[in-house]
Amino acid sequence: LKSGLYLDVKQMLATASEKGGAALMQKGALPSVELSAGSEINGYKGLWFVNYQVKGGPSLQVTFDGSTGKFEKAIPN
Repeated sequence: LKSGLYLDVKQMLATASEKGGAALMQKGALPSVELSAGSEINGYKGLWFVNYQVKGGPSLQVTFDGSTGKFEKAIPN
């Protein structure tokens, strides 16, 4: 990544929880955290993903900028 890597996973988990993850955790979902390195097309911008999945039920993906940790969006499914 061009501008470094954001590493405060605890903060991203707290934000993801506020964006809907806490409700899914009450239903049995556990968060998983992944980092995806970006391509040259998007300026090598990486993305952090915090994913929640209730077995046989709803899911949520919360994305963060890989370099700054800034919240980008919450995508329910």
